[in-house]
Amino acid sequence: TEELIFVLFFTISAMHLNFAALSGGLGFVALFVLFRAAGKFAGTFLGAALSGAPRKVRRYTAFGLLPQGGIVIGLALMIRGNPEFAPIADTFIGIVIGATVIHELIGPVMAKLALNRSGEIGVEKRK
Repeated sequence: TEELIFVLFFTISAMHLNFAALSGGLGFVALFVLFRAAGKFAGTFLGAALSGAPRKVRRYTAFGLLPQGGIVIGLALMIRGNPEFAPIADTFIGIVIGATVIHELIGPVMAKLALNRSGEIGVEKRK
């Protein structure tokens, strides 16, 4: 049932997507993805360094934080109902949905990469 809910949610979200606004905002999608990733990496590295976490934690934690869930899409869709945001609603929703698609495609791959490189996957096999 969880899979069905996700399919319905993302299908309904895509119905609200203005593809013309998305194509005009691809540069903003790229900037959003890059700045969000930079913030994740800087924040996790700094936080791990200040807490005295091991080097592997400092290097790989941010990779696991890259996926971006559907809650962001739901919040973005809420601005459509607010008249103050009407002029930018389609562009904003396009940027958020575009970035979420990118994050959901690369996020799990990056998380697995981080777990592999940090030695957290396959630990039982080595013992």
